[in-house]
Amino acid sequence: MAGADCLSCLCDDLLVSIISLLPTCEAARTAALSRRWRPLWPRTVTLNLDTRCYGSQHSSSWMCNHGQEVKDRLRSDARAALNVPGRGSVRKLSLFVEGLDNKYCRDVIGKSLLKSLLAVPALRHIEELRVGFELTKKLRFTYNLRPAILPSRGTLRVLDLACCNLKLPRRVDDDAVSFPRLSSLRLYKCASPIKSLQRLLRAAPSLRSLHIESHDYSFCGSDRSRLALRFPALTSLTLVEAEEGDCWWPRRRFLCRLRHAKAIRLKVPTIEDIAVDEDDAQHEHLVTFPALERLELEGTSDPGRRDVAAAAIANLFQCCPVVKDLRIQITRDPSWCYRNSLSLADKSREAPLSGFDASMDLFRRRYAKEMVPLMLDGDDGASQVKELPGLSGCWFSCLENHLKNVTLQFELNELESFEVCLAKFFAENCKVLDVLQTDDGNLNFLSHINWTVRRWRANALERRKQIGRESPDSSKCKHGGKQKHQYDLQRKVKSKS
Repeated sequence: MAGADCLSCLCDDLLVSIISLLPTCEAARTAALSRRWRPLWPRTVTLNLDTRCYGSQHSSSWMCNHGQEVKDRLRSDARAALNVPGRGSVRKLSLFVEGLDNKYCRDVIGKSLLKSLLAVPALRHIEELRVGFELTKKLRFTYNLRPAILPSRGTLRVLDLACCNLKLPRRVDDDAVSFPRLSSLRLYKCASPIKSLQRLLRAAPSLRSLHIESHDYSFCGSDRSRLALRFPALTSLTLVEAEEGDCWWPRRRFLCRLRHAKAIRLKVPTIEDIAVDEDDAQHEHLVTFPALERLELEGTSDPGRRDVAAAAIANLFQCCPVVKDLRIQITRDPSWCYRNSLSLADKSREAPLSGFDASMDLFRRRYAKEMVPLMLDGDDGASQVKELPGLSGCWFSCLENHLKNVTLQFELNELESFEVCLAKFFAENCKVLDVLQTDDGNLNFLSHINWTVRRWRANALERRKQIGRESPDSSKCKHGGKQKHQYDLQRKVKSKS
């Protein structure tokens, strides 16, 4: 029996939205499906030019001789798409080039392709412009771009550029570079001196989202100027270091301009890089974010520098006094991972509990009578988890009054690791914590530390209750944190049996 035609049930407006996601060559082919589809493609507001639509671009010998041909086909397809009868106004333009090396990409985009496209009257008032590349070989940049050739400065809202060398005029007050409506800017593997990038950012006062990834700040000179960000409306900032070269130096200066941000996602090479030396009396690198409520941190951690990593986390607590949602993802460098002789998962395989089926079987029997001692009374090395110098015993405002949601993501190798110690610290020191989620990798059901974290939280809660008891009547309570947790589980076991 043939499947139902679900697309025919959709309205025309939804079909137009779907077609607008296709490359222009493939979108034009939809007009041959039926009479109903014929007028839909010209109604799209996008023009997506993609070199992958032109056949054998993966052949190295083919690319060496056909770069100019591909560029001519892109121009002719764009001209034909804009001149089709019933064509509406185009608000979005995207150009994607896939190749093997720099030569092919330079031949395709050259010095005139983008300029000639943007010179077409129908594309002078677009709102979104995206230029992307995908290469199998290493690429630094492929073409020069002057912001003066970009679409009308009164309409452009989204600008996404890759692999370009930004060339701005020397005059800072040049009126040709102004984007008053630009709200989103993404630069991937681009190159420009700090001063040129600064002028581009100043030309967009309404910027809300800024993404700079693998940017070469030192191209066209060794400019080490300070890049200042002054965007009252900025809500999203992403800075990713280049794969090679030292581009970490301007990152802390970036953060100095985000004092009023409410959410920050920070990806660093190593967690230890954000630590501040205690001997620095001025603490010039510590920036306070009085309004920051959500913080995401991602980076690697060296097992041999756990004290430095703990100091880095302490610095974050000092900088974010009112943070409510904290997410930390810690990855391990392959060169560090092999040092661990035996993982916790290997230790737990004395019984045949490996595999998804075995884990599901353990999960289904989690309330069985024989499982309660394993989840509650089994020590399994939890008492060996040490304190973290620089964190344990210190007072932080966010832990006392604000932090409610904590998510830790890591690969569990041993109970004495920094990640497990950090989970214990959060379980015992967050006074208003609602959710503590630990994602410790692909382990069997009993090897996860969730049960241990629950015990830590229950014991810490009981200790705080004992300290806070003021009336003699409160001493009549018979069940503490751990005992109450054990009683609840045993009651569930009885009810299920």
